[in-house]
Amino acid sequence: MKYLLPILLLLFVAPSFADLNSENKVVKKVKIQILAEDLYPLHYIKKGKVVGSSVDLIKKIMTEAKLDYEIKIQPWARIYQIAQHKKNILLLSISRIEEREALFAWIGRTMKIKYSLYSISDTKIDADIPLKNLDEYRIAIIRESAIDQFLAAKGLHNFQLISTYPQSIKMLLAHRVDLVSGVSQFFIKNCVRLQLNCQPIKAVYQFKKPSSSIFIAMSKVTDNNIIKRIQIAYNKVTQNKPNILNNLIP
Repeated sequence: MKYLLPILLLLFVAPSFADLNSENKVVKKVKIQILAEDLYPLHYIKKGKVVGSSVDLIKKIMTEAKLDYEIKIQPWARIYQIAQHKKNILLLSISRIEEREALFAWIGRTMKIKYSLYSISDTKIDADIPLKNLDEYRIAIIRESAIDQFLAAKGLHNFQLISTYPQSIKMLLAHRVDLVSGVSQFFIKNCVRLQLNCQPIKAVYQFKKPSSSIFIAMSKVTDNNIIKRIQIAYNKVTQNKPNILNNLIP
């Protein structure tokens, strides 16, 4: 009888150690691909390196999670498609909207955002124009962006789909389009960063929907142990430094 208790304890504990070892093996051989679009000041390339306020945040999170990683800047439509089909992909900044809810594993929120349409100052547009009438304008929209998906869900498709914010800004200044969509908090900052004449550009229309939050998210086919590990690390980093998310926009 005296040997029965140790044996029972061993039988109880052994599976837990086995699970832990299995999890550690999965984690050790994984390299997380962190993907983001060119969106100043969150993530952009400077002197050949990927930098930005959200880049600083994710580095802290990955260090806490003790995971190997690399960060790349690519066009949004490309990384959006990659993240739906490949494992171990982390999207550094993605708007959490209804159309995307079931497609990704959501790690944590980084900020609230709004979307606007921008034009050259002499373009006439009613700020209360019905959505269906936007088809009357030449509008450039980032392919697979939240605005692209939102308007497509409303049956609106008569837009020029483009790859990057710099491309849309240059098209607007060249009068190749009447309007371009952008995140209200970042659009003018990105124009100024390109050292262009941004003075004629103004926000002329703000979307009531989708009002959204930017999240860090993982590809849903990623091993659940890795997803949980990054979620725990996100919680630790953001709870230990409560102002860290407030400082993402300089």
